Amino acid sequence: MLMKHVYVVFWTFFLFVSLRDSVGVGGVLFSDVEPEDECAKAPEKRTNCPEQATDALPIYYNKTAGGCFPFYYTGCEASDNNFPDKDTCQQSCDPTTWEFEEYIAQR
Repeated sequence: MLMKHVYVVFWTFFLFVSLRDSVGVGGVLFSDVEPEDECAKAPEKRTNCPEQATDALPIYYNKTAGGCFPFYYTGCEASDNNFPDKDTCQQSCDPTTWEFEEYIAQR
Protein backbone atom coordinates (compact mmCIF):
# COMPACT_ATOMS: atom_id res chain seq x y z
CA MET A 1 0.00 0.00 0.00
CA LEU A 2 2.85 2.38 0.81
CA MET A 3 4.44 1.76 -2.60
CA LYS A 4 1.17 2.65 -4.34
CA HIS A 5 0.98 5.91 -2.35
CA VAL A 6 4.57 6.83 -3.24
CA TYR A 7 3.84 6.10 -6.91
CA VAL A 8 0.78 8.41 -6.92
CA VAL A 9 2.62 11.20 -5.10
CA PHE A 10 5.60 10.95 -7.47
CA TRP A 11 3.48 11.14 -10.63
CA THR A 12 1.35 13.98 -9.23
CA PHE A 13 4.50 15.98 -8.46
CA PHE A 14 5.96 15.13 -11.89
CA LEU A 15 2.77 16.31 -13.61
CA PHE A 16 2.71 19.55 -11.60
CA VAL A 17 6.35 20.35 -12.43
CA SER A 18 5.94 19.52 -16.11
CA LEU A 19 2.82 21.71 -16.36
CA ARG A 20 4.51 24.57 -14.54
CA ASP A 21 7.51 24.49 -16.84
CA SER A 22 5.64 23.95 -20.08
CA VAL A 23 4.92 26.60 -22.67
CA GLY A 24 1.29 25.55 -23.07
CA VAL A 25 -1.60 25.73 -20.61
CA GLY A 26 0.54 25.01 -17.56
CA GLY A 27 2.91 27.79 -18.54
CA VAL A 28 0.01 30.22 -18.54
CA LEU A 29 -1.51 28.91 -15.30
CA PHE A 30 1.74 29.18 -13.36
CA SER A 31 3.17 32.26 -15.06
CA ASP A 32 3.92 35.52 -13.25
CA VAL A 33 3.63 37.46 -16.51
CA GLU A 34 0.35 39.32 -17.02
CA PRO A 35 -1.37 38.59 -20.36
CA GLU A 36 -1.44 41.47 -22.82
CA ASP A 37 -4.59 43.58 -22.81
CA GLU A 38 -5.53 43.61 -26.49
CA CYS A 39 -8.19 46.25 -25.85
CA ALA A 40 -5.54 48.71 -24.64
CA LYS A 41 -3.52 48.47 -27.87
CA ALA A 42 -3.81 50.89 -30.76
CA PRO A 43 -6.06 49.47 -33.48
CA GLU A 44 -3.39 49.42 -36.18
CA LYS A 45 -0.09 50.86 -37.29
CA ARG A 46 -0.39 53.83 -39.63
CA THR A 47 1.04 52.40 -42.82
CA ASN A 48 -0.71 52.26 -46.14
CA CYS A 49 -1.62 48.98 -47.88
CA PRO A 50 -4.37 49.94 -50.32
CA GLU A 51 -4.63 46.39 -51.71
CA GLN A 52 -5.84 45.17 -48.28
CA ALA A 53 -7.96 48.18 -47.27
CA THR A 54 -11.76 47.93 -47.17
CA ASP A 55 -14.55 50.48 -47.48
CA ALA A 56 -16.15 49.36 -44.20
CA LEU A 57 -15.00 51.21 -41.10
CA PRO A 58 -13.92 48.73 -38.42
CA ILE A 59 -14.37 49.49 -34.73
CA TYR A 60 -11.70 49.71 -32.01
CA TYR A 61 -11.91 50.08 -28.22
CA ASN A 62 -10.47 53.31 -26.80
CA LYS A 63 -9.60 52.57 -23.18
CA THR A 64 -9.04 56.25 -22.31
CA ALA A 65 -12.45 57.33 -23.62
CA GLY A 66 -14.08 54.12 -22.41
CA GLY A 67 -15.92 53.23 -25.60
CA CYS A 68 -15.87 51.71 -29.07
CA PHE A 69 -15.21 53.98 -32.06
CA PRO A 70 -14.79 53.55 -35.83
CA PHE A 71 -11.40 54.17 -37.42
CA TYR A 72 -9.97 54.30 -40.92
CA TYR A 73 -8.21 50.98 -41.51
CA THR A 74 -5.37 51.27 -44.02
CA GLY A 75 -5.06 47.50 -44.37
CA CYS A 76 -1.70 46.75 -42.72
CA GLU A 77 -0.59 45.13 -39.48
CA ALA A 78 -3.84 45.24 -37.48
CA SER A 79 -3.77 44.39 -33.77
CA ASP A 80 -6.48 42.36 -32.05
CA ASN A 81 -8.20 45.64 -31.11
CA ASN A 82 -10.04 45.61 -34.44
CA PHE A 83 -13.70 44.56 -34.53
CA PRO A 84 -16.27 44.28 -37.35
CA ASP A 85 -19.05 46.03 -35.37
CA LYS A 86 -19.72 47.95 -32.16
CA ASP A 87 -21.53 45.06 -30.41
CA THR A 88 -18.55 42.72 -30.82
CA CYS A 89 -16.21 45.44 -29.56
CA GLN A 90 -18.32 46.10 -26.47
CA GLN A 91 -18.71 42.40 -25.65
CA SER A 92 -14.94 41.95 -25.89
CA CYS A 93 -13.61 45.08 -24.21
CA ASP A 94 -16.22 47.19 -22.40
CA PRO A 95 -16.30 46.38 -18.65
CA THR A 96 -19.82 47.82 -18.25
CA THR A 97 -21.08 45.22 -20.75
CA TRP A 98 -19.44 42.44 -18.72
CA GLU A 99 -21.02 43.70 -15.49
CA PHE A 100 -24.46 43.93 -17.14
CA GLU A 101 -24.19 40.39 -18.57
CA GLU A 102 -23.17 39.05 -15.14
CA TYR A 103 -26.15 40.87 -13.57
CA ILE A 104 -28.57 39.37 -16.11
CA ALA A 105 -27.08 35.88 -15.63
CA GLN A 106 -27.65 36.11 -11.85
CA ARG A 107 -31.37 36.92 -12.23
